[in-house]
Amino acid sequence: KTGTESQSNLQEGRESNSLLQRIKIAAIISVPASLIACSSPSIFLRAIDFAGSYPVLMLWGVIPPVVALIQRSRDGKGDSKFKRSAGSSAWLAILASLSLGMVGISAVEDIVSFVSRFK
Repeated sequence: KTGTESQSNLQEGRESNSLLQRIKIAAIISVPASLIACSSPSIFLRAIDFAGSYPVLMLWGVIPPVVALIQRSRDGKGDSKFKRSAGSSAWLAILASLSLGMVGISAVEDIVSFVSRFK
């Protein structure tokens, strides 16, 4: 075999394996979740509620203003390569605080709900 034939065979093997691997991974991820959802919808809905509230608040509410505040603190030192975002740093701190407050409210609600099950 020439080098070109070996490379094309290797490429075809990767493509077929990657499709098969993708199908396996999709099954590993979706089958257990589907079984849980079908057997006990209330557990599945509670898990989705928990998984949706905290990560979304952290990812889109807390992290961006904190990162912007860190970037602004580095701007004064000349370490940052990025252009400063518009607006006051106080607004970023308020946004981060409000988001953390929402995380706290969600946590209190979840803790109260959890504790009330044992009464």
